[in-house]
Order: sequence, then C-alpha cells, then structure tokens
Amino acid sequence: MRRRDVPEGDRRLHRASEHAHGRAAAREALFLLGGPCLAVAPLPRDADGCPVWPSAVVGSIAHSAPWAAAAVAWKRHGVLGVGIDAEAVHPRRAVLAERVVMPEDAAAADPKSSPALVATVFFALREAAYKCVFPSLRAPMDWSDVRFETDWHRGTCAVVIAPMRGASLFARFCCDGNTVRALCWQIQEQHA
Repeated sequence: MRRRDVPEGDRRLHRASEHAHGRAAAREALFLLGGPCLAVAPLPRDADGCPVWPSAVVGSIAHSAPWAAAAVAWKRHGVLGVGIDAEAVHPRRAVLAERVVMPEDAAAADPKSSPALVATVFFALREAAYKCVFPSLRAPMDWSDVRFETDWHRGTCAVVIAPMRGASLFARFCCDGNTVRALCWQIQEQHA
C-alpha cells in the first residue's frame, strides 16, 4: 500500500509507531554510551521537533518502517554534532536527482550505479548533514548549501556546509540491499 493510500488515522498511528521505535533506539544508544543512568534521561522535543539530548551528549534519530536507528556521542570527545539517515532505494528517487545531486556529486558516483541509487545516497547524506548541524545552526539550508568531497567506493565524504565554512564535518554512507544509510559528524577544530 502506498503511503498516500493510507487513511489519515492510520498514518498518524504509523508515524507514532515510528517515533516510538526511534525513541527506543535512542534509549538503547544512550545505554550503550553511558549505561542505565544516561538511558533514563528525559528526551523531550524542542520547539523545532528535535530531540533534546542530555547536556553532555549529541545525537540523532532516524526512523522509517520497518527500522529505527540512533547515533550518539560524548561532547567531551570533541564531537559537536551527529546526524543519521536511512532511505529506501526506489526508482521514484531518480526524480529527486535534479534537486539533490549536484554536478560534482554525479561526477563522484560510480558510473555503474543507477540514477535512483545516486539520488538516494546524496539525499540521505544531505539529510544526515542537516540533522548534524541544525541543532547548533538553527537555520534552514538549501540542498546546494551542502557539498561533498566523495570517495564513492569507500563510502566516505568530507562535508562543506556553506553557512559553516571551515567546520570539520565528515560523512560515511553504505548501501545494504535496498537501503542507503548515512552518518555525518562534526568534530571540534584542532588548533596547533
């Protein structure tokens, strides 16, 4: 059943279920990071709908049935932000290519990759980058504000975000079957 065919009440229930699974993944990630005391910390949403992480932690949640994931890190280790996303590869994603795949992105992609895969990879990367920096930037960004220096075969990227020139941002991505997963993180600048 396509999403638009789901009755409104079912859609709300579906989204509530995805949200609950995302919060469960966040609790598990917090437990793995800092034990039971950290895992029971409240995770309210702020005015923008972003999770409010414990003060010593940065994190990100991604959820889309049937999976949910979370990434967390200690600020004391120099991590300023993390963002995570996962997207299903579908032929309809190729329609996004003109909006989310910049010319340098297309040039970095494996020429044997389908247009749907390329569009999905760069959509997921841009979503992860946005989730990584939005909690500190608190400003909307255009797709073209996020640029990648991509090694397609290693699944790694250096990330440049126009409003944050000079920030140390990195990303990784992988495609496992029909799902692309992306992770972006920002670290503190190391000054000599």
